Amino acid sequence: MKKSLLPAFMLAFVTCCGIFAQNSPSKFGNVGKEELEQNVCPIDSNAHAYFIFNCGLSRFTYPQTHVRDNDAGENQGFVLETTKHFRIKILDESAFDWANIEIPLYVSGKKKEKLSSFKASTFNINNGKVEETKFNKGNLIFESTSENWETAKAPLPNVKKGSIIEVVYTVTSVFFYNLDKWNFQYSIPVLFSDFEVEIPEYFNFHQNIAGYYAIDRKTERKNESLDLTYHWQDFNGRYSNTQRINFYVDISEYTGRNIPAFKEDSYLKTPKNYLSAVEFELAYTKFPNSTLKYYTTSWENVIEQYLKYNDLENSIKVGFLDDIAKEINNKAKNPYSKMELAFYNIANHYKWNEKNSIFTSKGFKDSYTNATGNCADINLCLVGLLQKLGLEAYPVILSTQNNGFIKQTHPSLSNFNYLVALAKIDGNDYLMDATEPLSIINQLPVRCLNDKGLIVKKGQANWVDMVKDASYKSQIILTYELDENLEAKGTYSSILSNYAALEIRKNIKSYTSNDEYFKEIAKNNPGIETNEYQIEGLDSLNMPVQMKFDFSYNNAVEQAGDLIMLKPLLFEAMKQSPFKLSERTYPVEFNYQNKDKTTCQIKIPNGYAVESLPSSINLTLPDKSAQFLFFTSIKDDYILIVSNYTRNKLLYLPEEYEVLKEFFRNMVVKQNEKIVLKKL
Repeated sequence: MKKSLLPAFMLAFVTCCGIFAQNSPSKFGNVGKEELEQNVCPIDSNAHAYFIFNCGLSRFTYPQTHVRDNDAGENQGFVLETTKHFRIKILDESAFDWANIEIPLYVSGKKKEKLSSFKASTFNINNGKVEETKFNKGNLIFESTSENWETAKAPLPNVKKGSIIEVVYTVTSVFFYNLDKWNFQYSIPVLFSDFEVEIPEYFNFHQNIAGYYAIDRKTERKNESLDLTYHWQDFNGRYSNTQRINFYVDISEYTGRNIPAFKEDSYLKTPKNYLSAVEFELAYTKFPNSTLKYYTTSWENVIEQYLKYNDLENSIKVGFLDDIAKEINNKAKNPYSKMELAFYNIANHYKWNEKNSIFTSKGFKDSYTNATGNCADINLCLVGLLQKLGLEAYPVILSTQNNGFIKQTHPSLSNFNYLVALAKIDGNDYLMDATEPLSIINQLPVRCLNDKGLIVKKGQANWVDMVKDASYKSQIILTYELDENLEAKGTYSSILSNYAALEIRKNIKSYTSNDEYFKEIAKNNPGIETNEYQIEGLDSLNMPVQMKFDFSYNNAVEQAGDLIMLKPLLFEAMKQSPFKLSERTYPVEFNYQNKDKTTCQIKIPNGYAVESLPSSINLTLPDKSAQFLFFTSIKDDYILIVSNYTRNKLLYLPEEYEVLKEFFRNMVVKQNEKIVLKKL
């Protein structure tokens, strides 16, 4: 009896043969003296370190070519094998962190990626000769960094100014859809980067080059074969059959040269969105004698796939929330108050373990009983409670800021890493994240303010804007005078609303007492002393936070003969512009709209007259999206200063950067201009 090998072949993935060294420009350890003596990056004289080369190869292998009947199947099938080889020149001490190697390994249930090989060395010049210090593989540290990720850490030894570190390692993965993107760009320059991927005919991956720098691509196709031997037995004895499977492999090689460092500027959610890279997304598989299996089809299928992992309908029917729902129904007068009570009940019950996931870590009842969990544990429990109260509510899955954008053109579940709750009342959407007990409804933590989230609801896929109506509002009043020692003494008062209120609440609550918070204000602003403070609205989350305190400030005045000079906004003036780059190749991303107003009322000291005031100014961006108004006047014995900054736009494209940078530069200059008083 002859058995076919094709069913076993369809268990997993495919193989290809290749030699990694073919795309690496140097063998491991072949470090020359001239490389070690190099003390400046050839393409960036300001660099602290640079990649001499960074090369990788991803391919599919079939490690078990002998398949036995009734095998448990744990080791059967194909695996994805990725090898990386890089060499980095360390130019000064500030780059030593590059010698702390970290390799992420994906974990799902009992399956996880494996670091199948690792080799690393540090090279230095010692007495005119190349000295190699090898890393002991036994010193590898494996650390669980989240529910789905483990990190292998290797702190390389003997790293000095001028060292070269070299690392080569291989990761094997049973998660064939996890063909990781290859980054060509980092925060340090890259002289040469090459990535080769070999994909058998049974897989179809979308391949996309992202970023702003030219990456070359070469492709070819070659024929491969795989011999599989199937072993079985019956009542008549033991048998085996070997079958050769022929297939073709598509090879793509991506190469980049002299790629500059990615220089981070302010108001960037994550460099991930804009680094030069090649990305892969599995579209479908087609094995012999089988139908097409699609992986990236539609967002409706993504939702269906998610619901298979999370049996939400049955999970929320559990009875442990019944008493809570009954209590809320007895208190609430309308659907909105039901939602509000449910939100605060869950937010105040749980302590978030600071882990992000779209999947629960345990059962709803267990996480509720333990009063701790990841964001999915907490917010799915909130969705369940809202539904028990008769409200229309759904989970929303999203990608946090540091995880990058979701590409809506490539449906996939794997890029989501966070979950919040959505309720719909009278045609209005209300977003909630019960991991943050100091937030309010429709005020998500800043980490969630990242484009759009996918509503988990059967049927047509719909998205919700995660940043809609997000705003930051600050009103500050400084009333002060100069005493006989020319020290500014007066009163500070502020009204902080929306995200300004959330930010100050989190800040104050992070200290052991309000006294400690005000001590920190004095520490961060040399010359300030505060006393007689009052804080209102700190625990009334739907109200602004109002703060008032008396202050003295001995760094307010500069003297030159019979003149004194004073920055009227004191410690509230912007010290520097957030924008530093001469050219920015990626957008400016603000988290929310801004309304910041500072008013100063300054009593003119006896025996002095105003020599000059900063001039009034009204700056507006060309598209009217931002305005800065600075107004000065004198009335009786008082100088009045009003600084008012408003902005209603969140995203500015690279071509708008120069005018935005100039806008902020002028704002900083104006806020730091001085009043000049002359002694009579």
